[in-house]
Amino acid sequence: MNIFKSRKFWAAIVGVIAVIAEAYGNGLDQEALIGLIMIVVSYITAIAINPDVAGDKIIDTFKSRRFWGALIGIFVILLKSFGIELPISQDNLVELSMLLSAFIVSTGLEQWRMKTITK
Repeated sequence: MNIFKSRKFWAAIVGVIAVIAEAYGNGLDQEALIGLIMIVVSYITAIAINPDVAGDKIIDTFKSRRFWGALIGIFVILLKSFGIELPISQDNLVELSMLLSAFIVSTGLEQWRMKTITK
């Protein structure tokens, strides 16, 4: 099935799992959940704007700045949410999520713009 090859599908699954975990009180607090959802939504949006797959989807994903921005953001949120001490407050976590979201979407727009200019 093609849906299981979709990066948007798997990003949405990560978001759904985070919402379910928060609903049952096993993990993310409200601020962390908002940050995580912002990152997931921006990643899905950036992929929709510019899929940017020229060859192998997995290799292209690992080369993507959008992917690494999202992965780092989610990783930091999960570390902080599960009690690992980081020199960042919950408020700063939401701000970091907003900045990473802007980076992810702007990278997708930049790649789309470069692709349309060169055509």
